[in-house]
Amino acid sequence: MNVPREKLGLPGTGEVDILNVKCEPLAGDLLRQFAGFLPAYHMNRTHWVSILLDGTVSDDKIRGLLDASFQATAH
Repeated sequence: MNVPREKLGLPGTGEVDILNVKCEPLAGDLLRQFAGFLPAYHMNRTHWVSILLDGTVSDDKIRGLLDASFQATAH
């Protein structure tokens, strides 16, 4: 989804593309320590993270997290 930078606490103007993924709370805490990962936008921040889709996070990492998120929400 496209989200205004200021809604995510990011500097600058305009919008950025993000993807929300579900994860375990400890994994979310760890991921948010790295560039490209933010507290979830419009979701429960304990179980979800937002990933910037600006090239900061590798496609392989995003795919892995997307697979894990799918498994977490499939039950």
